[in-house]
Amino acid sequence: MTKQAYSILPLVEELIELNKESHYCYAKTAETIEEPVYQRMFFSYAHYRKQFADELERQAKSELGQVAFTESLLDSLYLGWMNETKPELDQESETLTEEACLKVDSQILKTYEKALVAPLPVKLRVSIIRQHASIQAACKKIGSFKELLT
Repeated sequence: MTKQAYSILPLVEELIELNKESHYCYAKTAETIEEPVYQRMFFSYAHYRKQFADELERQAKSELGQVAFTESLLDSLYLGWMNETKPELDQESETLTEEACLKVDSQILKTYEKALVAPLPVKLRVSIIRQHASIQAACKKIGSFKELLT
């Protein structure tokens, strides 16, 4: 794996993990929403976040090299790149709120913005640009829905 790949791997891993966290948050929140349209929207956002994580993982393996995701490398990187400002979700919690989802998405957007200034392989950059735009649109849509429901 190249030096460039080693430098961006932690950022890509963080995007994958944050998307998984966002998937969980949206799915759990959707379970508590009574408004059917709003609930479907949250389930679809959960689905998209899972797809985003899977897509990033596939592309990182393809473009950064298979060695990028060996367990020993991930274990060593984990200690170095974990961000203390990463939102902590109570995975044991019965319910999560829209605000928790937006908090996670706020952190994701910051991480996507950091990734976009990094020297990324072309296919990975295209995916990150598309995912970033989709998450921005989702945040705006949630804000609009919240206004309508209140």
